[in-house]
Amino acid sequence: MAEAAKKKFEVDMLSGPLMPRLVSFALPLALSGILQLLFSAVDLIVVGHFGPEGSLAAVGATTFILNLATGFFIGMSAGASVVAARFYATNKGRELS
Repeated sequence: MAEAAKKKFEVDMLSGPLMPRLVSFALPLALSGILQLLFSAVDLIVVGHFGPEGSLAAVGATTFILNLATGFFIGMSAGASVVAARFYATNKGRELS
């Protein structure tokens, strides 16, 4: 039963057409970027409408720091995924934990 559940969520990127699998792999990353931009836009709108004078500049200045931190963690998770995929491909999955 556990093997069937494991097979359900695996994506074989090595056989068949690559483009649909690549799009399904990249779509969550693109959606998270869009959500991050929407968060920043709504934050600017709310602070600009309800905040005191000068607070809009503070939000604009810290948006770069938020984007930098988010990009760093996305990069770290992508690097960890590469290492995990290499261990998985060489059947050394137990060494990951």
